[in-house]
Amino acid sequence: MKKRILSCVLAVILCLGLFVAFPVTANAVGNSPKTLSARAGTQLAIKEDGSLWQWGHGSHFANLSQTGHTPKKFMDGVTTAGAGSVHVVAVKNDGSLWVWGINNSVFGNGITDRVEGVTPGRYPYRDPVKIMDDVANISVGSAHTMAVKTDGSLWGWGWNYDGRVGNGTTEENILSPVLIMNDVVAVSAGDSHTMAIKTDGSLWVWGYNQGGRIGYDSSVDYLTTPAKIMGDVIAVSASGGGGHSMAIKTDGSLWGWGWNRQGQLGTGTYENTAVPIKIMENVTAVETGDSHTIAVKTDGSL
Repeated sequence: MKKRILSCVLAVILCLGLFVAFPVTANAVGNSPKTLSARAGTQLAIKEDGSLWQWGHGSHFANLSQTGHTPKKFMDGVTTAGAGSVHVVAVKNDGSLWVWGINNSVFGNGITDRVEGVTPGRYPYRDPVKIMDDVANISVGSAHTMAVKTDGSLWGWGWNYDGRVGNGTTEENILSPVLIMNDVVAVSAGDSHTMAIKTDGSLWVWGYNQGGRIGYDSSVDYLTTPAKIMGDVIAVSASGGGGHSMAIKTDGSLWGWGWNRQGQLGTGTYENTAVPIKIMENVTAVETGDSHTIAVKTDGSL
């Protein structure tokens, strides 16, 4: 029964990634994987022993013998990891942050590609490249990465033509980590926008505002610096969403905004909204998919 429940949970989590090609059971990566991440055909799993396993279409990003549906161990001592469209980011238990994959100006190592003369974005780094230390947690968008360091400072890099990094510019590519703000406890990077929670519970947003995905003034196309939109927030999710965002407040209420053409906000309509709308009460966890949302309530119902 325990294995059946775990398998169902894993299947739900994996479905939040884009283009997940096949179901995975708990036995695929051994017993009790504690964390999973999926995006654009790349699947990642971290086991209880800290080993990181990778499989799927994006396996060729790593130094693995072959691609395919069989998980292969890639790295030890990992606490968290995330996949972008063409790259993978992982944080080890010593706080160091590593990247690998195709460096289409998304690595944060100061360059666009490793080999001069090679078409940008087509040369894979099969071995991890260390970017920074003292990292507490990360969130990986399709082509940008955000990292919260142990001192609460938030850093960002990658594509930025729509302000998604939040450094006050629309410079096309931010090639090295830049400081965005301080006193941050959590961050979630969407495909083209970012949300961060500060220590006082305030929620800050920036980036592309199509469909109202940042929950800010609908007349604004994008924000290049963080703007506060609400308080008393304890959790957010935008990393799996194509254009919508969700937030849980301290009272357990769930709020949503942004694209809603497939009913992903749960408002009972198909209308987009640039203003946060209360969706339900007594929520403890939420995850956004490309065009759907999953929430867990205090009674354990999904």
